[in-house]
Amino acid sequence: MILVRLSLSPLLAEPDGMNPTSDLRPVVVIVGPTAVGKSALAARLTSVFNMHVINADARQIFRTMNVGTAKPTREELDLAPSFGYDILDPTESTSAADYATRVRAYIASMPSTALPVLVGGSGLYVSAIIDGFSSAPQPTDDIRRLVQDLLLEKGRTGLWEELYRRDPVAAERYADKNPRRVARALEHIFSTDTLFSTTWQEERDSAPFAPFMIGLHRQRDIERNVIEQRCRDMWAGGLLDEAQHLLSIPASEQALATVGYAEALRWIRGEITEEQALTAFIRNSQRYAKRQMTWFRRDDRIRWYEADTNKIFETIVNDLLDQSDVRRFAVQHEGS
Repeated sequence: MILVRLSLSPLLAEPDGMNPTSDLRPVVVIVGPTAVGKSALAARLTSVFNMHVINADARQIFRTMNVGTAKPTREELDLAPSFGYDILDPTESTSAADYATRVRAYIASMPSTALPVLVGGSGLYVSAIIDGFSSAPQPTDDIRRLVQDLLLEKGRTGLWEELYRRDPVAAERYADKNPRRVARALEHIFSTDTLFSTTWQEERDSAPFAPFMIGLHRQRDIERNVIEQRCRDMWAGGLLDEAQHLLSIPASEQALATVGYAEALRWIRGEITEEQALTAFIRNSQRYAKRQMTWFRRDDRIRWYEADTNKIFETIVNDLLDQSDVRRFAVQHEGS
């Protein structure tokens, strides 16, 4: 890996008496679809900033799930202190709210001289960490059963239509009709008799961070080709062994449902052919990338960069250095 070290001294100069522009803790957030280069960008930024890398991927939290989650390499993780990778066994599970609590505690424990850099494509986890999560009471078992019965009766489209009838704003955010997210929204509505969508702004207003959000993206046809090649590389590079391990533990439903592992396990169980499994893995990964972009495109705080643009790294660094709250974390190099 080649790390670019920029001369920063002219950029670090500030007028006398200039203070950070916010009392909130600055956090850099790197988001985007799968296979776009988020972890690689974070690794390169360690040459410029005194920073900690914090995982915001819902599956990279699991130990042994390395190839199939495109977890950063040990070389990349050794470039800076990190948190959130390999913190759970695949037999365990967690929620976005629980993980956000861990991350916030970690950031609070970081030295004030270090910049938190959040990296990942799990939109719900990013939102829970940066904007907060609902403090509403957990739904009762009866409410959970009610929502599950609705799902069984009406299917995912019918469940989404039920959410649209009760909270159109939330339904539009979950336009992909993901049954788990739609169910969670309905559980909140049934438990509190309040709109699920109203919690988002309330949480953002009380967020303890001042985020600078970087979004990486590619043209759609290029993205699809890159994802296909990475899926093929994963399939041949150890994903099947990792999937077999999950089956032998046995792993939690959260781990088993991960794209790539789920398709590999169907082949291992003899439900489909290997060709069908690999094709499904590629297709589902491409669809997941599309859903990720749908989620992130709604956040107008994100500044977007095309991943394959010339000098994208230098552009991002300069944009970060333009932020006085971020600039103070830049590393001074000898001779700069």
